[in-house]
Amino acid sequence: MEIVTKVLNVELTPIIVPYCEIACIVSIVVNLFFLVVTHLRRVEGFQEVLIFMRNISIGYILMSLCLLALVPRSVTLATSTIRIPYGILQNFDATFLNGIASFGAGIYLYTAITFCILFLYRYNVTCKTTTLSTIFSRANIFVFLVATAVVCLVQAGLIYYSAVDATFLRDRLNRTRDLRPDLIPDIIMTQVQLATGNQQSSQQSSVQKFQNQHSPDEPEIHGAAGVSGQSTYMQTTQKTISIFGLDYQRNPLVLLSFSTYGVLIVISFLGTLVVSLVVMCKLNKEENYGREQMSNKSKDEQRTLTKILMLAAYTPMVLIALPAANFVVSIIRGQSYPLQEVVTITLIPLIPITFPLFVVLMVPALRVTAWQVCTCQAWTTNDNSGNSDINGNTVQNANKGNNVDVNDEATLSDAQMKTLKSMAKKNQTNPH
Repeated sequence: MEIVTKVLNVELTPIIVPYCEIACIVSIVVNLFFLVVTHLRRVEGFQEVLIFMRNISIGYILMSLCLLALVPRSVTLATSTIRIPYGILQNFDATFLNGIASFGAGIYLYTAITFCILFLYRYNVTCKTTTLSTIFSRANIFVFLVATAVVCLVQAGLIYYSAVDATFLRDRLNRTRDLRPDLIPDIIMTQVQLATGNQQSSQQSSVQKFQNQHSPDEPEIHGAAGVSGQSTYMQTTQKTISIFGLDYQRNPLVLLSFSTYGVLIVISFLGTLVVSLVVMCKLNKEENYGREQMSNKSKDEQRTLTKILMLAAYTPMVLIALPAANFVVSIIRGQSYPLQEVVTITLIPLIPITFPLFVVLMVPALRVTAWQVCTCQAWTTNDNSGNSDINGNTVQNANKGNNVDVNDEATLSDAQMKTLKSMAKKNQTNPH
């Protein structure tokens, strides 16, 4: 137990913060690369899910930008969850940073629901039924995506209004100076604003006291404490950081917002898991389903694509599970260890990276196009350019590979004709 405690108390922030920033930049680059590759190559069978994949990729770009701006360390103290940002926008106002964090959470919810809709649409395509064909038709996909975006924005708004005053969180963080020596540098950074506020408001306080002496009915205003100190926070030229976060006792709205968020995430994950497994089971059976017959080649391509989509959808579930469990455990315990406080910024940046890498590397057609982009051959016409199937077979490749077979078939047909003619002549000369 003592060894576990020592491990949990290891301070990794100086290492994790640069790692998170680099991972966010890489995720933005690879998702942009994914959008370029899917634009250059039209893959038959992949096009039907491309609108979902592009929406997910754009969502991951936005999520990476939010994470890069914040890089938040999540500290749990009693009923409060305090987020200390180390990102490029750490000096901005706490309200603005809270808005970015809420928007990023809404974006991740959008990608999770989009995966669920994607597999429902896949079920409609591979296992056609009258009801699903009407609901999840291609014409209704845009409506589903817009409705999903609206729901996620509402959820992001709930999370935004669940935040509490930064001054309250700063005071609670300051009380841990003796208990958490690892947080002393961050506490000092947040307290710079108070010292600056005291210096800048000293003259104002003297004027206010003089006015209060002439107006005894008005209450005395202490400018150095409370809001006045916070208002001068952004006026200082010294390097300071803002903090933002939640407290379920001070603002009970957090219970509603995170409950609905968790329910939506769980429903999306369960829907993705169940529907994807049903689609794969249907494709693995020999008989055809639906109103249209599916060839063995098409069924093999659909199986390959479904496996790739399942891997891309399941990976975020695994990577988000540990931060979610860590958050719940920290809230129940009322405190967090230094190692727990960086779990989120350690695992979450991997989600946007794995998605485009899995899809591009595991779809042969996209892999070929990606190599062409890297070698600057994507914009030149060759046998590997143009539309193709999921295995990267283009019309030019197919014709080139079939020339020998076609000639052999033609030669065989001529030989058969000569044999038949010779047999016919013998029959005519020797009728018996």
